[in-house]
Parts: sequence; C-alpha cells; structure tokens
Amino acid sequence: MDTVLHAGLRRAERRATRAPSTLRTDGLRPIDVTVVDVSTTGLGVETREELSISDEITIGLPGVGTRRAYIAWKRDNRYGCAFYSPLEEDDMARAFLSANLVALGTQQRAHVAKPSVTRAPDIEHNHWYMPLDAILVTIGYLAAGGYAVWHFLH
Repeated sequence: MDTVLHAGLRRAERRATRAPSTLRTDGLRPIDVTVVDVSTTGLGVETREELSISDEITIGLPGVGTRRAYIAWKRDNRYGCAFYSPLEEDDMARAFLSANLVALGTQQRAHVAKPSVTRAPDIEHNHWYMPLDAILVTIGYLAAGGYAVWHFLH
C-alpha cells in the first residue's frame, strides 16, 4: 500500500546504493536500515521496522555525519525520507562511499558533522510542533487578554 505525506515532483537526481545505516525516530531506539538511494534532498530506506508518515528522524550518512529528515512516503517496507536542509554537493559526493561504510552491528566511535545550513528549507511539511488544543488555549488567552485591556480602556 502506498501512503504519501508530500506529493510532488522529485527535483534532485538520485544515486542508487545498498548501504547500511542507522536512524532514530525522536525518543526511540536506533533502527538499522538499508539506504537504497540518496539525493541532495532526501533518501530511500528499507527496514523491517514500522515507521509512520511524518515521523521526524535523524539518520547517519557515512562520510557526512547525521542529518535531520522526516518520513514523506511509505510503500511496504520502503520509506522515502526528505531532508530538512539539502545536502551540499561535496557532502553528496562523500555520502555512502565504500571507504566510509561499516557493516551493521559493528562498534564505531560516533562522529557528528556540523550541519551546514545556508538557507531555510523549501520542503512543505504539515507537522504541528504544538498540539492543537494548546494552540486553541493560547488563542483564547490572547483574546481574553485583549478584551480585558479594551474593557479597561473604555
């Protein structure tokens, strides 16, 4: 079954790979995945674990470091992930080179590259960072406060 969060045309060329990696959803344990393709705007992964559309993830890119992304679509055990900020071309060239790959389950020292953000991401993402009821309560407090000020002044 195909499920899609963000339906749009792919803008970046994809490079095929069959590389091991690890991702984490916010607050959960590491999940071993196989990266099947990568581009400057995202990547495709396969895993037996169940992930949800719009899950925010951190994924390790051998040769580059970790990147923040979200699950944009799902088809069986394959997931499309969109980066919040695109990879630079030189990072894309280093990502998943065979010299940088380590088999899943091998102990390694963690190396996290500093993200290079030069512009705001242009990815549409319909994910609320604040629950709707909290937003409505905030709007209610603002309206009540505005009414109280108006009533005090008149």
